[in-house]
Amino acid sequence: MLICVEVISRLQFWEFDPETDFSRVLRQAVNENTIADTALMIALDMSQPWTLLDSLKKWLEVAKAHVEALNLPEDQFAAMQKRGRLHWQK
Repeated sequence: MLICVEVISRLQFWEFDPETDFSRVLRQAVNENTIADTALMIALDMSQPWTLLDSLKKWLEVAKAHVEALNLPEDQFAAMQKRGRLHWQK
């Protein structure tokens, strides 16, 4: 007997303009309830390659500050990091 299981994925895409204050949107998109199932993708503007490193540093600092502000328990955060590493090593 063949059983077909249809899996419906839900993907939310958030695009942030570096010139606007997106902290309210970021708090809504990534919070204590959603962070475990969140992946961050940083897309950089290749039209000005000399700005790539600075842009990447800026967005990584923003992401790090936001995650730190969530004040997740250390064991919970470590478990999420481990789960992410294992997932991407497959």
